[in-house]
Amino acid sequence: MSTTDMSPTLDIVRSLYTHTQTLEEFANSVVFREGKKAVLIEQSDTNRFKSFVRGVFVCFDKELQQVPSFNQMCTLPELLAFVLNGLKRKRKRNILAHGYNFQGLAQEKRDADPFKFQGDVTQSAAYIHGSDMWKRVTLRLGTDLTRYLLESCSVFVAVPPSCVFQVCGAPIYDRVSMSTVSNRFFLQPGSKKKSGAQSSRSRGAGIYKRRRDVEKPTYRKTRNRKNESVMEGKRKRETDQNEEEETLTR
Repeated sequence: MSTTDMSPTLDIVRSLYTHTQTLEEFANSVVFREGKKAVLIEQSDTNRFKSFVRGVFVCFDKELQQVPSFNQMCTLPELLAFVLNGLKRKRKRNILAHGYNFQGLAQEKRDADPFKFQGDVTQSAAYIHGSDMWKRVTLRLGTDLTRYLLESCSVFVAVPPSCVFQVCGAPIYDRVSMSTVSNRFFLQPGSKKKSGAQSSRSRGAGIYKRRRDVEKPTYRKTRNRKNESVMEGKRKRETDQNEEEETLTR
């Protein structure tokens, strides 16, 4: 996947967030509380993992306020369950929690173990839960930084050749003004060729019409002549009647 293919999509993403970095760039800018810099890619890593890390984009508006620890306090599934339970309990809008709903458990049981899933894991959460790449990312970045990514950042993963899909964060469509989107479509139906039978009928109708146009003036002339003869006969009869009346009067 070339950078050129992704540039139009990334331009749109960058226009919506204050900061947009690859996961590698994001990790390189972090210094842990223990004084150690985050190292996400090692020389022994496969090209597949390197491509994955460079195809993950981290978007955020405010920079990291608290210095994270490098300690690994729980596994990725436990961290994912903790984040999902917290998002649902606080009713925060996050793509990660889409499709995750609490089962019919009492409130006491929900709060008993926040590191266990209390609903079905679907969509983005299921993708992260079953990904070996994300498990390695969690091991390299630690629990604090991975939690920050899932809870407070909008993370997108590249989809070749030129798309991205969002795995966590507030929905990107919340940042897009729908009033500027045009919903007008211009459909131009393609020209349809007439069949041979239709063309023949059309030609026949045209010839018949032309014949009528040619014959019509002749018919009108004949009719006009008949009307003139009738009128002349009528005038002649009226003249004869007038002459007879004059003769009788004399």
